[in-house]
Amino acid sequence: EMLRNGILNSLKMNLMKIASKNLVDNSLVHAVLLEFIEEANEAERNEIITAFIQHLAAIASTKQGSRAAVLCYLYSVAKERRAMLKAIKEHVTKLCSHEHGHLLILEILNSTDDTLNIKKTIFASIVSDIETIISSEFGKRVILFIVSPTKEFFHPKILEQLDEDLKLGTQKKDIEIRRKELVDGIV
Repeated sequence: EMLRNGILNSLKMNLMKIASKNLVDNSLVHAVLLEFIEEANEAERNEIITAFIQHLAAIASTKQGSRAAVLCYLYSVAKERRAMLKAIKEHVTKLCSHEHGHLLILEILNSTDDTLNIKKTIFASIVSDIETIISSEFGKRVILFIVSPTKEFFHPKILEQLDEDLKLGTQKKDIEIRRKELVDGIV
């Protein structure tokens, strides 16, 4: 247990340095970050999440990084979520069109109570760049998710993961209400 705490503490310090020096665009960093978020206690995890708020778009470029970004988002409080949405606003088109990045967008759409903020950040970018997004296989998934998040369009494992991840978040609004507000926001 003491060794585990020592390792986690050392890892936390290194991750904090990496975040502060903006050296986050590396798959090894993404793997280590994901491992840390999964293993750390809530206080340690919150420190790292705060350090990585500005870096979600960059870390969502790999499979493990995307999962780490999702967990950062899900474990964060409303104030941090707003900061994260603001930070990724200029990267929405790129994230929507990316093999791993689009999963972060799906999770954000699925788990955010503040649908008004989603409309201002995510939807504003999607609408202004809809042709680019829709021309991508992954961008199409994002649009389909907004309109119809069902097994006709999504692999059951993706839908299971999204449902499972709702248990990690802090949302209070019923999922059907959130989804209806999202659809109303896009049309």
